[in-house]
Amino acid sequence: MIFQDSELNKLSRLFNQIINETYGLERESLDALSFIPPQAGIGQWLRTWTYKVLSEMGIAKLISDYAEDLPPVSRALELKTNEIREYGVSYGYSEFELMQWLTAGIDLSRDEAETARRKIDEKVDEVLFVGDKDANTTGFLNNANVPMVVVPTGAGGGTAIRGKTLLEIIATFQAMIDTVRNNTRRTVKADTVLLPHDAFVYLSTTPKDETGGDLTILEYLKKVFASQGLVNWKECAKLDDAGEGGTTRAVIYKYSPSVLTRCIPIPFKQDEPQKKSLHYMVPCYARIGGVAFKNINAVAYADGL
Repeated sequence: MIFQDSELNKLSRLFNQIINETYGLERESLDALSFIPPQAGIGQWLRTWTYKVLSEMGIAKLISDYAEDLPPVSRALELKTNEIREYGVSYGYSEFELMQWLTAGIDLSRDEAETARRKIDEKVDEVLFVGDKDANTTGFLNNANVPMVVVPTGAGGGTAIRGKTLLEIIATFQAMIDTVRNNTRRTVKADTVLLPHDAFVYLSTTPKDETGGDLTILEYLKKVFASQGLVNWKECAKLDDAGEGGTTRAVIYKYSPSVLTRCIPIPFKQDEPQKKSLHYMVPCYARIGGVAFKNINAVAYADGL
């Protein structure tokens, strides 16, 4: 089907309107962007990005007034490189749909455009959290090099939060804090803990006292651990089966770009419509460079909560 110049101009304005509407949609309320600090200074079209990983601790040494053998901090840093990959979908309209709009004023549905945007947002979240099996990459929640917490067993014989006494719950989170503290030689204080749904709901809805009261266990824990720096307690649905063997997993870490960052040079982009046989296709894609653990000892996993 061949469109007249006047029709092509109208279609061009229509596609621009749809594309702009799609850009203007609110991002899905996905968690990875809020849980992982962003990496600054990454160009949109780079194929790889390089970052520095802390590999040693405590390299500073005693010096005299005229010392010339100051150890370079580069000894404590190791360079690593991640690839930046593209993930895409598309939406489109047939020539018949476009002719209906031109001749009969039948509006074009935005459902496919909105779905394309949502699927890209979901893919960004997935790659940052768990990586991409096809690309043989891992993410924030399943990196094999992240230290594991030895979770204390409750009197009932399990490690799950539900079923533990208040003192046993406190001991569980203290073990998580101490894991980061000890692994970083007491140089980093964890400030954020992410919990699977069941554990978070139990803590946030169960009264601290068995007789009731206004204070929940979670509110009490926030007061108990604030002095140690643990101030952010959040739910993360991706943790429900992120542990070994599909068990639950919790994550404790310091939210800081010196600990970990995410690289998303292009979170969402649409190209110009392309004619394909009897329809017009709008390519959509994101460019994702994954997650960088710059101080992996400042992060720890706790399974079975």
